[in-house]
Amino acid sequence: MADTIPIVQELQGAMAMANCFCQNGFYQYEWPSGNLFGVCVGSLNQNDYQQDARKYCKGTAKEAYLVSEFDKNKRAFNYDFITNHGTKKVDSYYNGLVSQNGSWFWDQPKGKPLLPLDPSSGSVSTSSGCIADIKYSDGSISWAPISCGYRLPYLCEVSTCDTDFYCF
Repeated sequence: MADTIPIVQELQGAMAMANCFCQNGFYQYEWPSGNLFGVCVGSLNQNDYQQDARKYCKGTAKEAYLVSEFDKNKRAFNYDFITNHGTKKVDSYYNGLVSQNGSWFWDQPKGKPLLPLDPSSGSVSTSSGCIADIKYSDGSISWAPISCGYRLPYLCEVSTCDTDFYCF
């Protein structure tokens, strides 16, 4: 019976690869390599104000929004993605953290409620303004409060498509 567990996991992975896919211009989130999740990320190779980036993401694909980072693995994936799919070196970019009434939330698709920031995924030292992912000289990447008046690159995110939720 113990031998069937790896086979089941392998079959589940194969089904996910065959059934889940991303729209053109988006790539499936995987961490570590080969472990796929039901989220697609797209790099836009442009700079914008955070509010304009949110609007653009919501208009670029059905149910798209500014990228989330629920844990350090997703943050690392996002940074690797934006630096490897862009046309220039990126040291900072907007993620989907949004301040409302002194609390932080993750951006979501049009018509869906924002998701509150879970303290286990990180903390933010301010209650207003904007947040960007910043890469520091020691190689670490963390959230930093910044003025919303900066034009930064950003990533959009959308759920994967599948044979039941064909999204084109």
